[in-house]
Amino acid sequence: MILSGMNLDEYYRSTPGLREYYLTLPGTVQAQILQWDVPAATAGELQLLAEHFARTP
Repeated sequence: MILSGMNLDEYYRSTPGLREYYLTLPGTVQAQILQWDVPAATAGELQLLAEHFARTP
């Protein structure tokens, strides 16, 4: 996956299919995903990441 110079937050907010789900996540979960710098190519991958971080204390 190529982010074309975008940071990960910009990528998630501008990619159709990821944007809708990403914007529903709590800010703390978004921050954890961004902190780990973990790119997801599909909404399913993003959902798995979010579920993981939502369970992580």
